[in-house]
Amino acid sequence: ADVDGNGSIDYIEFITATMHRHKLEREENLFKAFEYFDKDKSG
Repeated sequence: ADVDGNGSIDYIEFITATMHRHKLEREENLFKAFEYFDKDKSG
């Protein structure tokens, strides 16, 4: 996540990478919940 390529991750780069990861995890959890309740796969 070293966006500027300076060899280290600064605070903004860290927060950006962390937020992106958490967003992906939330979306995956929401999709799993949707699949659980969509028993007949009708959407």
